[in-house]
Amino acid sequence: MEAVGTNGAVPEMSKDSMEFRLLMAYTKKRKQPIRLVFQSARLESAQVPDKRRKVKAVGSMAAPGVLDNVADKLTNIADSVKLESGDIEPDGPDDVIQRVVELLRESGDRLNEEMKKDETLAKTLRSCFSYSMFESVTNLFLDRVDPSTIPSTKSAEQAKIALTFEVTNRLTAVDCHPMNMLMGFGAKYLQDNFSTWVKQRGGWEKAFEDDEEVQ
Repeated sequence: MEAVGTNGAVPEMSKDSMEFRLLMAYTKKRKQPIRLVFQSARLESAQVPDKRRKVKAVGSMAAPGVLDNVADKLTNIADSVKLESGDIEPDGPDDVIQRVVELLRESGDRLNEEMKKDETLAKTLRSCFSYSMFESVTNLFLDRVDPSTIPSTKSAEQAKIALTFEVTNRLTAVDCHPMNMLMGFGAKYLQDNFSTWVKQRGGWEKAFEDDEEVQ
């Protein structure tokens, strides 16, 4: 994938990547009641001819059913990891990063509320938010996950990937930058940090199969 530009623009090719499409599917699920998601999936399945339902993922392309299936599993993993507000004391040049992470651990809405009250925080995020900052926020968010909160049936890598999806999703709730830009950042982070792990396990769908052995 091409690097995201300094102006935050997302290269067109990144929107066709499996990571970008999965992030879109994940965010869509987070913004809809689960019951409606399942009803919609059943309705779509009933209306689509059998030949189309049998389409399999090839390269960066994947059938909608595959995207939804993986997004469901990522959602369940993210929900299974307990996130608690920590006791980090901002005391250096990275204090904004630390504060953003703490607020994101509660919710994207919480960060949005604080931005409305804190002009300095809002200005910093609007003028300085780049892929580099996204990467720093995500790295710290993942570093602060207590290994003991990860279900024994899931690997640490699965949890980190699922939480990367959740960080990206929560950032889309912040009234700060275009959603496509954040999705591009998330897709780049996933490719940079987890593409090898996913490929070694046969791709996104197989990497999150329910019967996968934790390694």
